Amino acid sequence: MNYSTYFLLSLIETNKTRLLVASLLALAMFIPLDLFFRFGFLHYLPKSFIVRGPHDFYANAAHGASEARFLPEAVTPIYVFGGSGMREAMLVGPELGRIVTDNAGHQQQFHSYVLTNIQRSFANDLAALDLIEAKPGIIVYGLSFIRFGMGSKAFDRQLQGHQIIGRNRQFIEYMETNYPKHIALDPLTRLLAADTYLLPAIRLIAERARLLHTSIEFRQHKHNITDLKTKVRDREAQLKNWRKNTLNKHKPKYFEMNLALLSYFIEQANRQGHKVLVVEQPMDYEHLDGRLDKTFEYYRPLLKQRVLELGAKYQDFEKDLDFGTEMFFDLQHLWSPEAREVFTHEIALGIQDINLRN
Repeated sequence: MNYSTYFLLSLIETNKTRLLVASLLALAMFIPLDLFFRFGFLHYLPKSFIVRGPHDFYANAAHGASEARFLPEAVTPIYVFGGSGMREAMLVGPELGRIVTDNAGHQQQFHSYVLTNIQRSFANDLAALDLIEAKPGIIVYGLSFIRFGMGSKAFDRQLQGHQIIGRNRQFIEYMETNYPKHIALDPLTRLLAADTYLLPAIRLIAERARLLHTSIEFRQHKHNITDLKTKVRDREAQLKNWRKNTLNKHKPKYFEMNLALLSYFIEQANRQGHKVLVVEQPMDYEHLDGRLDKTFEYYRPLLKQRVLELGAKYQDFEKDLDFGTEMFFDLQHLWSPEAREVFTHEIALGIQDINLRN
C-alpha cells in the first residue's frame, strides 16, 4: 500500500497508524513549502513562472518582497502599498526608486516595489508587512475612503488564503483582542493562517501548476488608452455603489475599526524600522463635482491627525494636481502615463522629505 493510499484512508477511517503516516507525509510536503516562502527563496524563481496571469498582483507582491530581502546593504527599498487606485497612479516597478535616487544626487540608492492589489484590506497590509520585515525601508501607503468601508468579508478572504501571501498572526491577534465579533476562525485555519504561509502558497502553486511551464509577463497597469475606446466604466453607477456598500450617509461604514487597524500597522512598521508616508490616492474630482466632499471632510482630518501622532508623514496633494476626467478610466483609476509620471514625482518628493527628516 503506497503513501497516498494511507493518506486517503486516514481521512475515511480513524486509525492511529494511518493518521500518523498521513500527518508525517503532509509535514514532509508542507514544511519545505512554508520555509521556501519564509526565507524569501521565491526570489530565485523568475517572476514570469510565478504569476498566474498578467495581472496577478498577489504573486507579484510576494516575489517583490522576496527580492527586496537580497538587495545590497547600501540600497534602501521603497514599498508601495495600496489598492488598485494606487497601482494605476504609479509608474511601473523600479521607476520610483530611480527618481528618488536621482533626487538624492545618487548619494543614496533606492529600489522600489509596487506591492498593491485589488480590493485591498488592512488584513492584506499586515500580511504584506510580515513579508518585508527582514528588509526595512520606506513604505508609501496609498489610501482612499473605500478602504475604511471594508468589513469582515474582506478579511475572511485573506484569512482563507485567497489573497496576498503572508502570515496573519498580528492581524488575527489584534482582531481577537479588539474586535472579536468581526473575526471567527476554526482552530486549524487559525493555526495555518496565523503562523504559516501554507494556505496562500498552496493555492498559488496549485493554480500555477495548471499552466505548466508557461511564461507569463506581469503587467502592473490594467487601464490604458485602449480601454477608453472599448469599456469606460459607468461613473454614476460606481458612485451609487459606493454610497450603497461603502458609506453610511457620508461616513465610511467601518471607519473606526479600520483606522485602528491602520494605526496598528504604522506602529508595527515603526517597530520593524520602516519609515511610513501615507498618501491619498487620486480621485476624479471633476466628475464628482463636490458630491463626496462631506466624506473627504469627515475622514481626512481624523486620518491626518492619527498618522502624525504615530510619527508618520501624511500627504493630501492629489486634488491640487487637477487631473481632469479625461485622465481617468473611472472615478479612481488613472489611465494616463503623463498623470502617472506627475503623481509618482510628487510621491518621490514626499519620500525625499521623510528620508532627510529622519
